[in-house]
Amino acid sequence: MTRPACALWLVAALLGGCATTTAGGDVGDLAGHWLGSVFETGSWLIIGNSAVDVTIAPDGTWRGTIGRMTASGTAGRRGDLLVLDGFASSPDGRWQSVYYGLKGDGSVRWGAISTPFNGVREDHALVSLRKTS
Repeated sequence: MTRPACALWLVAALLGGCATTTAGGDVGDLAGHWLGSVFETGSWLIIGNSAVDVTIAPDGTWRGTIGRMTASGTAGRRGDLLVLDGFASSPDGRWQSVYYGLKGDGSVRWGAISTPFNGVREDHALVSLRKTS
């Protein structure tokens, strides 16, 4: 199993256990435009920060940007979590998997993830999103 796939499996197991995910379907009040940030938390020398700008469609798809990367995938619910699952690609052709399991309500969402920063190092981070429309 590749490192990104292994990390994706670990995050999924930690966040949801054996719960089922409703992905690519009706996301109800979670559809709309969301803005926020990803802040690196596991580093003490270098601290990464990326802006997040995503739109979730009523059909359960999402697209937007994470830092300088273009991203898209499916959105769904796993218990009380909003799950954004998909891929992001950078202008130089690098790609990474995206798996955000976010707690909250119809206007604010947050969660802890493991993600690559600048395509160089993988570290722990916090994601926070606020619905704008």
